[in-house]
Amino acid sequence: LNLSFMTKDEPEKIYKNRNIFLSTLGIDQKNVVCAQQVHKDKIYRVEKKDLKSGSIELHDSIAETDALITSEPQIPLMLFFADCVPILLLDVSCKAVAVIHAGWKGTIAQIAAKTVAAMQKEFNSSPQNILAAIGPSIGPCHYEVDMTVIRAVQSLYPETWSELLQRSTNEDRAYFDLWSANIRQLHCSGVLKDHIYCMHSCTLCNKELFFSHRGGMSGRHAALIMLR
Repeated sequence: LNLSFMTKDEPEKIYKNRNIFLSTLGIDQKNVVCAQQVHKDKIYRVEKKDLKSGSIELHDSIAETDALITSEPQIPLMLFFADCVPILLLDVSCKAVAVIHAGWKGTIAQIAAKTVAAMQKEFNSSPQNILAAIGPSIGPCHYEVDMTVIRAVQSLYPETWSELLQRSTNEDRAYFDLWSANIRQLHCSGVLKDHIYCMHSCTLCNKELFFSHRGGMSGRHAALIMLR
């Protein structure tokens, strides 16, 4: 069930896959709001006028955006993944939600922390009232990165980077723990530790369940959140 128009699958097949997925949730896929994910830190507030953005075709998705937020009910927010980290946020008090796409670039750009800040600004959210879920993504068991990423992590976390990077047997490489990095961002933003749930499920370890770019799989699974 490849769900992303950003892949080489025929659009008709992806449309059918989305219908299978969304119909099980009782959601009309024509109302889904998607984004053109570009591994940056732009956050977009979704309103009713944005319904159907990216639901049928890629070109009308929310442009150059990697996090969607809304306080409007009945607007499904959906992003796509194949190793990057999916993060879902729910403010149980102000009734607002977010879905975040955090690869290494988004993580270094602190998109999770910036999304919490955006919810504070847009919806008057209190971080203590936010529940966070981190879904399947490539784990520190397999996410080997080069010096570009290593230096970026060391720059962002000058005192604690060694807790996020484990030395590889390959020279000038290390294994990056995206889960811990994003958990740390959320907690530093004020989200309570016991309000952060991480599946700790590696997409490359579980290719029978999830798509993995590093595993040579070209499809994308989805993370979706909606206020009823």
